[in-house]
Amino acid sequence: MAERLLNASLCLKWFLPEVHKRNIVRAADVYISKNGATGEGLVQMRWIPAARSNQWWLLAGASSLLVSILLWIIRFLILGQPFTGLHAFRFMVLAVVLSFLFSFTGWLGARKLWLLSNIGMFIGLVLMAMYSRNMTGWEDLISLLVFLEAVAAGVAAGLLVEGAYLILKLTRRK
Repeated sequence: MAERLLNASLCLKWFLPEVHKRNIVRAADVYISKNGATGEGLVQMRWIPAARSNQWWLLAGASSLLVSILLWIIRFLILGQPFTGLHAFRFMVLAVVLSFLFSFTGWLGARKLWLLSNIGMFIGLVLMAMYSRNMTGWEDLISLLVFLEAVAAGVAAGLLVEGAYLILKLTRRK
């Protein structure tokens, strides 16, 4: 691995001197594959905002809006329930609480927890839409429970991954 990073640093120094001088691309962020091509590291997740970035709150707002709309579509269109402001408000509060909670964990630096929690939430929405078909009365509560279980599974997976990365980070320091 160190040899690949050294090779990447030399490639930057000789072939892209202006990039190397400005430190736009650090050697640790570049790897060289077996065929010699360079690219970003697979674990870097550069599309997710950095810790303590204000972009997390923009993501939380967008996620809240998207999840609210999807919950309303499932409840009022797929289930065919009559629209009630009280239920719409409750689903919106659920979406806002989950979205801002997950974004807060990302803001704190647990980016993998944020990612896996959101994946669990959207899998839960898909499962909720699937389970809510042809159900009436108390049976439609199963779809809400499945949604909450998928969210909990996403959070649990995120906690496991964050814990594993923390353990790896601590063992590498020693």
